[in-house]
Amino acid sequence: MVDYVKLAATATRLVEANGRDLSFVQLLETPTDVAEPWRGNATPREASTIVLGSGVAVPPSSASTLGIHVADDHFLKRADQILICVAEEDIENFDEVIDEGSTVWKITGVEKLRPSTTTILYFVGVKR
Repeated sequence: MVDYVKLAATATRLVEANGRDLSFVQLLETPTDVAEPWRGNATPREASTIVLGSGVAVPPSSASTLGIHVADDHFLKRADQILICVAEEDIENFDEVIDEGSTVWKITGVEKLRPSTTTILYFVGVKR
């Protein structure tokens, strides 16, 4: 039987050793005035959650060579880069990635490598 926890630990170690530091940002969506939600938030760029991680960027054209198969065909078409990454928490519903503290990428899609109940890697499509 496959030990997915051990595989996840190995993947994390390899990505952290060879990747770059990433910050995954979930932007604040709560409206300033709940009685008038259509007006949005007064500070829409405010982060509500930041999760740290590491990742390696690859061009979408190399996805099939690397064995990355995704359920959504448009996942690769929408992205400028694919980040193969690990994170401290689930990043499936996050909005942006800050690459080594300077470059901000918009997340266009997230796919998980999760063969069991353990998430091993995330494939994050990003665009500038």
